[in-house]
Amino acid sequence: MMKVEAVLPDRFQLGESGFWDIRSESWLGVDVRGNAVIRYNPSIPRVNRINLEKETHFAIPRSNGGGNVITQADSVNFLLEKTGKTTPFVSGEKLGLPANGLINDGKCDAKGRLWLGTFVPGGGLHEPEKWKPVGGIVRISADGAVSTQADQFVLPNGLDWTTDSRTMLVVDSFSLKIYAFDFDLDKGELSNRRVFKQWEAGSEEFPDGLCIDADNKAWVAMVGSGRVIQLDIETGEELQSINLPCKGVTCPNFGGEDFRDLYVTTSAALRLPNWPENPPEAGAIFKVTGLHAKGKAPNLFAG
Repeated sequence: MMKVEAVLPDRFQLGESGFWDIRSESWLGVDVRGNAVIRYNPSIPRVNRINLEKETHFAIPRSNGGGNVITQADSVNFLLEKTGKTTPFVSGEKLGLPANGLINDGKCDAKGRLWLGTFVPGGGLHEPEKWKPVGGIVRISADGAVSTQADQFVLPNGLDWTTDSRTMLVVDSFSLKIYAFDFDLDKGELSNRRVFKQWEAGSEEFPDGLCIDADNKAWVAMVGSGRVIQLDIETGEELQSINLPCKGVTCPNFGGEDFRDLYVTTSAALRLPNWPENPPEAGAIFKVTGLHAKGKAPNLFAG
């Protein structure tokens, strides 16, 4: 039987980008608007919060050198959690960001290269007409080499790969689309861009974070309707829907024993038109059990 529960009393302004760290059996994520990296150890349970000076959109553990690779608004840096010290890695200039450009969500492929989305804010979330397709998808190698692999995104968000690494999905939230690409793992290149899933303009749906499970089903956080949905990777058909106690649902990721638990971040701060007042649960990290689904281990950054 499926069960949805908030796992912590903590509430985050904009929880995002969950990552299950198998080395410490803990959940790693961020509070974007709280400028913090969050680590949650469910066996204690306890939260360790590292406060930073700028917005951080994701944190991914490194396979070399220890610590995490993180974003800080318009740059990519390294973070040592024990000390809170950050060191520069890739600047916004090297990323080729336009004026006011920022970094959003990101993940690593099976060879440990970092993939992230870039965007330029156009206004509030209630002003989609002000946002322009000037963002893109960028690849960063372990040595810091940068390559832009796709453009004309409005707000690139969740991304992930199928188990064979031959297909990559990327959400473009303001376009209300999920794109699919053919993926060449050896070369680290994208091709054959196509629309995998699209929602109608004016609907309350607003796709955000995304992950792909061990059976190649996609799980997508739907900000506006307060759900996480499961999609068939071949047809885009909605197979399952999980209703959360609040709207502002931002990112799903699998973790726990054998990757059987689905962790879901939410936001206490996000507001869209006609939303009711946020309930006390808004901003919680939720754990969903009893799904009869299994995730796959996320990839570390090779740098």
